[in-house]
This record gives sequence, structure tokens and C-alpha cells, in this order.
Amino acid sequence: HGVVRGTITMTGTGARDRRRARARVRSGAAARRILDRAQADAAAAATVLGTVDGRRQEARTAYEAARAEAVRDELARLPVSRLRDMTKGQLRLGALEAVGFTTVASLVNERVGRLQVIDGVGPDTAAQVVGATYRLHRALERSVRVRFDVDRRPDTQSRLLARLCHFEEAVQATD
Repeated sequence: HGVVRGTITMTGTGARDRRRARARVRSGAAARRILDRAQADAAAAATVLGTVDGRRQEARTAYEAARAEAVRDELARLPVSRLRDMTKGQLRLGALEAVGFTTVASLVNERVGRLQVIDGVGPDTAAQVVGATYRLHRALERSVRVRFDVDRRPDTQSRLLARLCHFEEAVQATD
């Protein structure tokens, strides 16, 4: 080993170790850049996928609102007499119709106690009406499908179409 200007010069194994250390530093920096880019790409992908999920949920919410409106519309079209199909035996509805309950929709939020105070409506009839209304409402919620009305153009359907378009745009952005 020789001394050159106050420093020790290493030859052989020491020089090789320094070259390896410099190569590791260069490799480490390159690896860090690759990892940083991969993390940035993963974060961007997560953002895009989060946008797709968010827009999917918005479309689902808009669909549920349009479907609920379709159920309400159907209930409003059904006469109170339709409740007879949902019950066993005779169901006296004349007293309800006489005070203004003409559609199933008009009975959806009514309770037994409120109905039985109407003259001609007893507790059994009130309970049957409330139960039949509930069952019919739930059956419609399961079976009604949204049909777009291009003439009437309800706001809920317009919002649904807009949300579906936004969802489709987000999905296409991931392709």
C-alpha cells in the first residue's frame, strides 16, 4: 500500500468494492425513481377507479330514485279496490273511498289507528287495508322496472340518464 498526497490508495479488492458501492448508489437511485413512478401510477389508477366507483354509485342512486317514482306512479294508478285481491275474504272499502282514499298510493303511509277512527272502518278492516297496502307496495318495489318516458321526461329519468352517461365516460377512461 502506498501513500499519495496524504491519502491511502487502495488497490485490488478495495477499488473493486468502491466501484460496486458506486454502482449500488446509481442502481439505488434508478430503483427509487422507478418505485416513485410506480407509486404515482398506482395512486392515479386508484383515483380513476375511485371515480368509476363513485359514478357507479351515483347511477345506482339515480336508478333507485327513478324506480321509486315508478312505484309511486303505479300505486297512484291502482284503485283502492285492488286491495281486495291482496286479502282473504271480504274487504269493505266504501267508507275509505267516501273520505277520499281512492288510490292505493293514498293509503301507503296510513296506520291502523288513523284508519279505524273513520266511520264504517273497524280495527280488522283497518289492519287488513294497511297490511294489503304494505304487501302491494313491496311487491311493486320488487317488480317495477324503469321505463323511460320520452314524452313526459321526468326529472328522475333525466338525472338517471345523465348519471349513466357519466359512469360510461368514467369506464371508458379506464380502457
